[in-house]
Amino acid sequence: MDVLVLHSPPKGYLDGARSLGSRALLDAIERVQPRVAVCGHIHESAGEEAQVGETRLFNLGPSGTWIEV
Repeated sequence: MDVLVLHSPPKGYLDGARSLGSRALLDAIERVQPRVAVCGHIHESAGEEAQVGETRLFNLGPSGTWIEV
């Protein structure tokens, strides 16, 4: 299983109303397609989930959380 641990989210996913995520991270996720990617930088999206292709994305937020994969 591949798990990608990020600080910032990918552009357009879990990155809040201002779309503050990284285009480079989105490109990498689309290219590599890890099973799971986690981030936490955008606190307003804490606890949210999304999906890019086959990759499940989680914003764990400042408190963290448990996820089932």
